[in-house]
Amino acid sequence: MMMKAITIKTREKANHYQPKQPNTAVDTLLLDAGNLFLFLSGFLMLYTAYMDRKVLKGYSLPGTLLIVLAIGLALSYYAQQAYWLSFALTLPNYTYWLIVCTSILRRRLSHAKEA
Repeated sequence: MMMKAITIKTREKANHYQPKQPNTAVDTLLLDAGNLFLFLSGFLMLYTAYMDRKVLKGYSLPGTLLIVLAIGLALSYYAQQAYWLSFALTLPNYTYWLIVCTSILRRRLSHAKEA
């Protein structure tokens, strides 16, 4: 009797597992909406940096590296999950932070050569 109860419970647990269904547009609607705002802000930031390079001076290197790493990991996740719209919408923001990071590194290297 005890063995039969264990077998039934095990089958019930096994039946609760449902494989993940393919992603649909509704699943990622809020994610894509948020990334649309990041997309627009990325272009605004790139435009501002293009017009006035002085805005790139106030960033810290560790904070910028962490942002580049975080956005890079988010892009990796989007690619793994096949969230291609979110991937594409995040690229301008990622590009801006890469530009900021290279600007800080160039400035530090030029100061190191002068000293």
